[in-house]
Amino acid sequence: MKTMNVCKFLTLIGFFMCAFSFASWAQSNKISASGDVGIGDTTPDGRLEIVGDPYEKKPQLLLSQKGARNNSIFFQNSKDENRFWGMKANPAASKTRFKFFYEPNDSTHFDILTMTPEKRVGINTNDPEKALQVNGGVLVHTGTGNLNLGYPGSNQWAFSTIGGGANLQLWAEPKGKSKFIVAYFQKDGNVGIGTDNPTQKLEVAGRRLRLSTPGNPNRNIEMRTDGAHMDLNANGGNLYLHSNTGNTILQAFGGKVVVGAGSNPYTSKLHVQGGASVSDWLRINGNTDGTAWKLGMNGSFIQRNGNVRLAVGSGKVAIGGGYASGYKLSVDGKVM
Repeated sequence: MKTMNVCKFLTLIGFFMCAFSFASWAQSNKISASGDVGIGDTTPDGRLEIVGDPYEKKPQLLLSQKGARNNSIFFQNSKDENRFWGMKANPAASKTRFKFFYEPNDSTHFDILTMTPEKRVGINTNDPEKALQVNGGVLVHTGTGNLNLGYPGSNQWAFSTIGGGANLQLWAEPKGKSKFIVAYFQKDGNVGIGTDNPTQKLEVAGRRLRLSTPGNPNRNIEMRTDGAHMDLNANGGNLYLHSNTGNTILQAFGGKVVVGAGSNPYTSKLHVQGGASVSDWLRINGNTDGTAWKLGMNGSFIQRNGNVRLAVGSGKVAIGGGYASGYKLSVDGKVM
């Protein structure tokens, strides 16, 4: 009899303790008649609402699984559909990685985005090698922003487009200074350096254009027409202009110019390998009529200060003046 009374007494105490515990839990948690669940909240606004204690250091929601460590959350538009979007944490090479994925059916799985403990993000790759790796194309809508490279709050480079994406611009944005355009690429194929309005295939707005080839003294500019080409070549401080057959047209050696093929050195500033023709006056020792000796034009003349020194024409020769009528040779002055 006493044993029965003790058992009843303990059962009654247990019942009251459970009731008290449930009442205490129910003060901050609730399962409504509609199926909504509130944890830390008695009036849940969704199917599941979790309200944590701001002073509690534990996570509000913890998904854990023993063994496989493959914890997932799936999102499905309709219960009758067999398509899911999801996110999960799973191990790879003994390191847990977080992924966003898509499963269009039971047998197909696509990992869209992967985040690793090394602070790397991969899109369409499970093993990103850099802070961001994208396996596929990337589109930057430069109508709303630029693609910038550099340091935050410091020097940067910026790529942008204008004209509905038709033309590409490269800007330099030095710290504390106004940005300026470095290169401009037009949809018609024109390229500008230092200008945003190139009218040729390559237009450089500046004072100097340098070609350099480390370890090789040859520097060439090729100019092609109708399948052939000419080239301007610098080698060892000398300059050459070659024809499309490889023949040398023009050479420059240390301040001297050679027209045609030849070898250095030459004593004159200008040397012509072969014949030369002049369609205007050839002035020597000056560039004005008052100081230069003039050769050519209107027959063959050599003039100085406007005075004829030698004239050859129509089978006649005049020295120091004009032609004398009836004479093949006329001399205006003494002859020794």
